[in-house]
Amino acid sequence: KVAFPKVCLPAIVLGSALINFGIISILFLVFLLGVGQFPGIAILGCLPLLLLLIALATSIGIFLGTVNVFFRDVGQAYGIICQFWFWFTPLVYPASIVPERFRGLLELNPMVGLMEGFHTIFLEHQWPDFVSLIPITFLTLFAKSFISYASSDIFCNIPNAKNIVKTD
Repeated sequence: KVAFPKVCLPAIVLGSALINFGIISILFLVFLLGVGQFPGIAILGCLPLLLLLIALATSIGIFLGTVNVFFRDVGQAYGIICQFWFWFTPLVYPASIVPERFRGLLELNPMVGLMEGFHTIFLEHQWPDFVSLIPITFLTLFAKSFISYASSDIFCNIPNAKNIVKTD
């Protein structure tokens, strides 16, 4: 049996994704410089957006990993839900083309504020509206708190050792 801190599992996945993202981001920034569309100092606005995106993705990943222990179909449903979520997020299209009657539904998507922030930085070369990110900030903090509370004893059968996961 090997004991290791349970924070290692999401940290390894997050570290791997950040390395991949870093390499792709450098190539993208070089491309932007090459075509003369580098956003300038507004690129620093990406840092808070990325932190929120990482926090939200980590929360969702830990939540789905926890639920997957009890409901095995979560892994298959995740791919389908991500496809719908991708097209429900104004990523490859501007939110302004969505008909007015559906904009209320679009605002329920927590990714809309983040993607509009990235659009503002890379397309308009301006700072994003950070006030519009307040709802996703609270959603992420609530999700993190709830997941930490709900999953604290799920994977651990060792009394008084909540930060250790035992594997065979």
